[in-house]
Amino acid sequence: MHVLLLDTQYEIRRFPFASQSPAFLLPVVHRSLLERTAEWLARFGLNDITLITHRVAAEDFDLSRAIVDHGMKTAGSVQEAMQRAKRRGAIDQPVLMMQPNLHPLPDLSSICTAHFRGKQAVTVVKGTCRFGAGQYGFGPPVLVLGDGVLARLMATEFAEKPLVEGPRLARRRGLEVQAMELQQPVVEINNAYALFQANLETLAPGASPADMRGVRQLGPKLWAAADARIENVEVDPDGGPVLVGSYAVVVEGTVLRGPTIIGEGVTIERGSFVHRGLLLPRTELSAMSFVARSVVGPLYSQRIAC
Repeated sequence: MHVLLLDTQYEIRRFPFASQSPAFLLPVVHRSLLERTAEWLARFGLNDITLITHRVAAEDFDLSRAIVDHGMKTAGSVQEAMQRAKRRGAIDQPVLMMQPNLHPLPDLSSICTAHFRGKQAVTVVKGTCRFGAGQYGFGPPVLVLGDGVLARLMATEFAEKPLVEGPRLARRRGLEVQAMELQQPVVEINNAYALFQANLETLAPGASPADMRGVRQLGPKLWAAADARIENVEVDPDGGPVLVGSYAVVVEGTVLRGPTIIGEGVTIERGSFVHRGLLLPRTELSAMSFVARSVVGPLYSQRIAC
């Protein structure tokens, strides 16, 4: 089976929280969405993965590391990936297209069983999008499973948004398309709120041990990766949970008020006050910085009032 993970760099709703980093590299409890998706695929024996992206991996260390760690191939488009499959004589294999941002992830084996048993050309799994507290809207397809016919069509038809345009292409050709809505909704993490909420849900009572791997609880409201350095930090007891990512440094004299998510390699200096913030990896907050209800990344940290 061809597994194609689609970069979502064209989604404007991801600004600004994914303007400096691919959305699939953003963390849910210090593990990226891409890593979680690759591990989920591996559980079903799917390790031949192509990341569809226009980004240049050589210019992004984190992207290069993720590609190497999971043995992925890259292609600039679905068409390019399918043309490669055609050249090596593998174009008739089924194709699975998805975005590496699903949380929680569906049971792929049941989806595949229903797809092949129904002899469908294309099976579409619908998801939901989160737009705000307690608000849900049905979003575009989050997963498309097609047979070899779809793979051959995608090799010749350019699709800028393949998850949506792939099923449309199949319908125009008279192919059977089945839509599936799972009992447990698949949430598409496509904005800062959804990423924030996914982190908080992972910290909820009864969370999966796999989700909490490498995370320790330092206090009633404070969770941190095992390699984070936290020096006598005060956490406001009236706020929500605070999650600190790998290799982050929060020095003495900092006040944190949750819910707050602090990404990998973030440095927060003495006297800072972080209130309901989402700090992207490798952000540096200088002394006496104040963050309130903000999404802050490396390029934005200089704009924080000190």
